[in-house]
Amino acid sequence: MHWMDLDIILPIIHRSLTADGRLLVWRNVFGDAAAEVTPFRLEIERIVQRRGIPRAGRPEDADATVKKITDSGLFTIERLRHYRWTIDLTTEQVRALFGTFSDWTPKEVDRAASAVDARGGAVSESYTSWLIAASPSP
Repeated sequence: MHWMDLDIILPIIHRSLTADGRLLVWRNVFGDAAAEVTPFRLEIERIVQRRGIPRAGRPEDADATVKKITDSGLFTIERLRHYRWTIDLTTEQVRALFGTFSDWTPKEVDRAASAVDARGGAVSESYTSWLIAASPSP
């Protein structure tokens, strides 16, 4: 959903749901503000900063997404849950994972994989995820 224009997609979703249907929005966020910042995460931030183009909006911000959904007048938020987790990733797993990110170039994916190689071929990273559950307004 973070790649979609919510002003366009929310009315479509609202029309598609029955009264007892639910809009569920799940988002994984690289990094955990409560966890120690790792050298790998710092390198990923440098890779993204080299683009020189700030990302539009705040797709990682659960509260901003809740506000956008609520401001549409089409949904009522039932719950917002946050989850914290950690994962160990090898060079090849980082290459495969980051290769799925539509805003990452192959060269950026190679840089991320090289950052793992420079750290012995494996990294441990903390993530957060959040889940929004919303019911359609009448």
